[in-house]
Amino acid sequence: FASGQRFDFIVTKVKKPVWAWSEGRMFEQSVGHLTLEPGDSLTYEFTWDGKLADGTLPRLGRYWIKGALMTAPPIETETKQFGIVD
Repeated sequence: FASGQRFDFIVTKVKKPVWAWSEGRMFEQSVGHLTLEPGDSLTYEFTWDGKLADGTLPRLGRYWIKGALMTAPPIETETKQFGIVD
């Protein structure tokens, strides 16, 4: 890892990022390593407060979310679609 950041979660709408877990956070600037043995797993979890990066509530519609392991280059998960409905 190129910094203390190990993961991120990104929400997009029409391919434009509207929220990221890492937004506004600071990470130490040091190289890090992580080794997983065969059969090991690693899980990162978060709770999104439902607000966009600018602090506003999202509009109704379709959004997409993906996770990323912040290696160099990042390894991204499959993108999942979700909707905000009335």
